[in-house]
Amino acid sequence: MDRPDILLLSIDTMRRDAMAPYGRDRRGDELPEALRRREDRLSRLKACKATLEAQKEAAFAAYVATVHLTDRSALRLILGLIGIRSGDASAPGA
Repeated sequence: MDRPDILLLSIDTMRRDAMAPYGRDRRGDELPEALRRREDRLSRLKACKATLEAQKEAAFAAYVATVHLTDRSALRLILGLIGIRSGDASAPGA
């Protein structure tokens, strides 16, 4: 065997060894079972978004509690900066 054949053989062996854990029919970049269906992905994204929104509101409530904002215009300004309308029921303390 000449040098190029040995290199090709070693590359093929390395590829086969790397693919062994996934099986012959799989590439290794497939989605996990829980995310393969579109509906499952959407529900997971909605749950994550809700968690992030709750964390944002909790952080804002903690901030307001530490700052002791008494000026309503300053509170409206801060609410606007984080994307909550001042009359929004989802605003902490509203």
